[in-house]
Amino acid sequence: MKIGQYESPKYKKEEIVPKVACVVPIFVRKEGVEGYVIRGRKSPQIYKDYIEDKLKTVKFMLSCHKHYRSGIDYELILVDNGSPNDETKEYLKNLKKCGTIVLERENKGFSFGAYDYVWKKYGDKYDYYLFHEQDVVPSKDNWLTEIVTAFLSERKIGAVGNVLESRGYGHPLSDVIMKSIATLEGREFMYNL
Repeated sequence: MKIGQYESPKYKKEEIVPKVACVVPIFVRKEGVEGYVIRGRKSPQIYKDYIEDKLKTVKFMLSCHKHYRSGIDYELILVDNGSPNDETKEYLKNLKKCGTIVLERENKGFSFGAYDYVWKKYGDKYDYYLFHEQDVVPSKDNWLTEIVTAFLSERKIGAVGNVLESRGYGHPLSDVIMKSIATLEGREFMYNL
């Protein structure tokens, strides 16, 4: 877990019953699948093609949210970033009918646009916002308690995340992708918070 700090935190360690919003942007292309070039951990010099069924990934993410106990209550907010896939639209419409918060917006600014949209819509309604991608999942019980506890463990902590990714893996495609994601010139790492 990676922790960033700031000088004047809003919340103090003893506040442990927060209102938390978990915001997940959803986008599934018309075709429903997306291809990637990936590399193995054991043989990082070997690259392979991987085809992902995006709606299946979204369903898996939601099943993980149901399966693992968070330890702290939270509201799950899904933001459809204008998915053109008909099956995804129908699936999200049915989730909304069942009480899941599903917001719809045009896909401007990708995930960060969706996060900003929710922040502007709800602002101070929640004490904490957890932003994660559609392919990030809870993987153990008390996952949210662990995140909030880490956040509150020291006054100067301003963000808690799970991944520190290198900007490049030596593959030209990864360098192009990482440069398009990283918005700060000369930034060495990309943080997933």
